[in-house]
Amino acid sequence: MGANWSGAVTVEQSRSLIRSGRYHYGRDAIDTGILLAFIGAALAWAEWRGLLAVLLVAVTLIIKLCCEERWMLAYVGDVYSEYRKASWALLRGLC
Repeated sequence: MGANWSGAVTVEQSRSLIRSGRYHYGRDAIDTGILLAFIGAALAWAEWRGLLAVLLVAVTLIIKLCCEERWMLAYVGDVYSEYRKASWALLRGLC
């Protein structure tokens, strides 16, 4: 992703849609990694608070993902729509 990564969701003309590497199959590799890290930590803790943390992070990521999906569809349009059909976001069919 290199220069295309940003901590904030922004739309910039100079950026391009990355569809190769880890983004060939999944649109949100970073978010998936974050969620998997929380799941791993919850399993390691083996406490109810770990499950609560996973649920809170999952809900937050889903809300963020749905916002990003709407923005990408508005900005990229048909190209992003085709990419959505060929890849998954956390769970296939989400958003």
